[in-house]
Amino acid sequence: MINVGGSMRILSIILSSLLWCTSCILASQVSSDVDFDLVPVEHFVAYPQLKSPRLNPSGERLIISRRIGDIEELQIGTININGFDITHKIEVPKDVYHHRVFWADTDRLIIQYTRYSGLLPKIDEEPSIEIFAIDYDGKDLLKLFDIQAEQSVQKKSKKRKKKKQPQRIYYQISHLLPEQSNYVLLEQVVETPKKGNDDDRDIVTDVFRLNIRTAELENITPKHNIAGAKMYVWLADYKGNIRLGYGEDEAEEAIMLIRRNPESDWIRLDDNELFERGKFDPMFFGKDDDELYVSSSYATGRTAIYRFDIKRGRLKAPIFNDPQISASSLYYSPTKGKVQGVSHFGQTFGRTIYDDDFSAMLQDMDKATGETGEIYLGSKSLDETRYIVWAENEQNPGDIWFYDHTEKKAFKLGAVNPAIDPEKMANMQPVTYSARDGVDIPAYLSLPKNYVKGEALPAIVMPHGGPHSRDYKSWNTWVQFLTNRGYVVLQPNFRGSTGFGARFTALGYAEWGGDMQQDIADGAKWLVRNGYTEKDSICIVGGSYGGYAALMGIIDDPDKFTCAVAWAPVTDIKLILEQDDAYTKKSGWYWRVTGGKKKKELRKISPLFQAKRIERPLLLVHGTEDDIVYIEQSRLLAKALKKQKKTNFEYIELPGLGHSPETKEAEQTFLEALESFLIKYNPSEKLQNKTE
Repeated sequence: MINVGGSMRILSIILSSLLWCTSCILASQVSSDVDFDLVPVEHFVAYPQLKSPRLNPSGERLIISRRIGDIEELQIGTININGFDITHKIEVPKDVYHHRVFWADTDRLIIQYTRYSGLLPKIDEEPSIEIFAIDYDGKDLLKLFDIQAEQSVQKKSKKRKKKKQPQRIYYQISHLLPEQSNYVLLEQVVETPKKGNDDDRDIVTDVFRLNIRTAELENITPKHNIAGAKMYVWLADYKGNIRLGYGEDEAEEAIMLIRRNPESDWIRLDDNELFERGKFDPMFFGKDDDELYVSSSYATGRTAIYRFDIKRGRLKAPIFNDPQISASSLYYSPTKGKVQGVSHFGQTFGRTIYDDDFSAMLQDMDKATGETGEIYLGSKSLDETRYIVWAENEQNPGDIWFYDHTEKKAFKLGAVNPAIDPEKMANMQPVTYSARDGVDIPAYLSLPKNYVKGEALPAIVMPHGGPHSRDYKSWNTWVQFLTNRGYVVLQPNFRGSTGFGARFTALGYAEWGGDMQQDIADGAKWLVRNGYTEKDSICIVGGSYGGYAALMGIIDDPDKFTCAVAWAPVTDIKLILEQDDAYTKKSGWYWRVTGGKKKKELRKISPLFQAKRIERPLLLVHGTEDDIVYIEQSRLLAKALKKQKKTNFEYIELPGLGHSPETKEAEQTFLEALESFLIKYNPSEKLQNKTE
């Protein structure tokens, strides 16, 4: 299950002995003279105005998607520090659900359109795919693929059982083949629904050698003769030779195939424990033939980055391995043929830099972009002098910049959401609190911008989805909306969350309704103990697994939570396992969720069968086309609540919507319903003033 309502990224857990000092720092924040009126809901839910910026290999041209009113257009043009000169525009048809753009070489683009029968995909619907190549000036248009999906009509039942998942395909360029003019490597990928196993990966079914001028297509997918194999990665070396395959066989045993050079035979490495999915990931080949980089959490439980010994089939000495911090990405310079640094996440984002020139460039880049937030590197020119840079933080959904390192100058292409004024948004502070059994729980605390020391305000505890995912110190629409409305917000990364080590994640296995839930309740106690709120002023809000946790919060801890808001929650654990084809002891997800609990025990931790115990006010929201947590989960709970003659709950269905609020209309409907619900059951002073 995915996380909803926030953005996702991957320092150490703060020791409990530092807890009180951290609290003192937070409590010292005082009011400012800035105007902090309520920001209109429409500003929070606006569609991104800019997205998908990509430089061509020379760094002299750019394609970017820009929204102008209800029209989305792809803008192509020349770029330098003096500005972006648009030379061609392509209006994206309004029936396109999603588009992808790639530079195939310096002059030519590949564009993919994905369509469904309506504006949003239905549960059992497969997409139609159109892919074409076009020159930067709009000339020489060539259709590469036109795949029309055959749609099946399946009758929906009250308790939807598992059905054959639709094949949702997309394509991506995996290599530009610099030594083969007019050719690229193109991968066909089947999307895997992110359901039970949070480390499920999309499957690369085919690799093609594509001529971008003639549409000539050659399938060069390596043959492996492994029954039932699902390959997640086919990796080409620097010159474009496919030399690594990574996936699983039908017994879910890891497959690691490798060629020591382009002419040698494929070898299957058999250290399945090292290569286990979720603990190992091939990253890329370096400039040398035997230079391969991988990430692994095998040794410490934290993601580390290694160079891989291709000849011996094992890890070399680590490039980055910190027992307290998980690595995120590796900075590598093909022009220098060397590693430049590593980015990583603990409670906050950070970098470890190994190259002085790269360090100096990042400092120049930060200065040139106005030091407005964390900078993240996007596409770059092959000579590594020109970059697309994202500047963002928890107060700003992002600004997009073009940076020229030769000139050490940048200019701003625009804001992702110009309607958001970062000065009016709240800071997000990393904190740690102790659970009842002594386990340290990392969390984020967001206080309204005009928070006054010692002031007890209404609060929201917001558990994330997954559950084996995490929250980050980054922009989160729901958090900023709520703090702007005068609420303190706590986001606990309860045990079971990822990014804090394998042991911490494993502590959450089989703890639905157990220790994971208690960690969340202990977060509410921490807020009261530290004076941020009062006992009867805390609402619990979450989506997906977070929605399940919200329901269990008012079932098991009605003394801590005065109300709950659940978006697309799991309400019947046995049913969702059946729907995911995972109610079997052969399934790893079954054991992660249930720990082998019997049907009767699962009912005790399933909100549907505890409806009688729901006395606190509840807002329940679900999309009708949700294929991650089927809407039956909410419909059955709403029916059970009505049967119990509960009157203090509201149920909203959003027609056509999937698992997340991906349209501005849906998110606006939800946020307005959330605000109305809070005014009624846990009002802040700002919301009370709004209604007067």
